[in-house]
Amino acid sequence: MIDIGTTKKDLEQKEKYWIKELQTLIPKGYNISTGGVSGGSNKKSIHVDNILFESIEKAGLYISETRNISIEAAKKRLSLGRIDIKTPAKPGQSLVKSKPYKVWSRIVHGVINPKSKEYIAGVTVYEPWKDFHTFLKDVGFPPNQGMMFSRLDKNEGFYPQNCAWLTKSEGSKISADYQSKELSSKTN
Repeated sequence: MIDIGTTKKDLEQKEKYWIKELQTLIPKGYNISTGGVSGGSNKKSIHVDNILFESIEKAGLYISETRNISIEAAKKRLSLGRIDIKTPAKPGQSLVKSKPYKVWSRIVHGVINPKSKEYIAGVTVYEPWKDFHTFLKDVGFPPNQGMMFSRLDKNEGFYPQNCAWLTKSEGSKISADYQSKELSSKTN
């Protein structure tokens, strides 16, 4: 209890005040109306998957059925404004410490990110590879331990025809050749 009232009108005004003050209106909170209405809340229409639902209750039921989750979980997702949440990997099944994930993360969060120290101007990435699962499906895991993921032509970006898992000596040779060409073009 956060407040008391003496009349119905007084209680309705206080309900409106506290909902606004505590910011408990959906999607930040759990209230589905601004308050001050006796006899239950007014229905609030909402769009989910480009479908208009006449109430949050019906949208929650739809989410529950289509996402195969409980109604309580569906309502929570609606209140958070995060309907499609990826379920965390089960223990021992996460890929975040895998070689492909580390390579992908370095590319999308480093090499092509202008705010990163690893940023390389002009280098682009194949658009579908901005999603890790697509990247993993295309490049897979390195065939042997100790291999590195490299661009075959350092003047080009990260795309399927220009990238491969290479031995460290193969990758070093490509990098050395590129640096040698860069150096000779600057001195000429």
